[in-house]
Amino acid sequence: MYRMETTRGTWYTLDDEGYVLGRTDGPQGWDYRKGWRILGAATRYHSRRVTPLADAAANGIPGWGVIHDWDHGHHRVWGGERMRSLYKVTA
Repeated sequence: MYRMETTRGTWYTLDDEGYVLGRTDGPQGWDYRKGWRILGAATRYHSRRVTPLADAAANGIPGWGVIHDWDHGHHRVWGGERMRSLYKVTA
């Protein structure tokens, strides 16, 4: 189980595979049904090298902490230097 915090103060609760179980600013009672998975973080937006959650929890967040996820069949990249990027991951 992981807890992920963004630079905007939002906390995400993830299972061991990175699937989102809940978040602090999300709708109450929302059931994600393993449809949204956080893959990890990268140093910058166009980086192809993604640091997995386990490595980010053990060694810290790389660079800007740009988040890569898989949401209902689509790979997405979000966050960045001035946006909601990954701040901390704890196991």
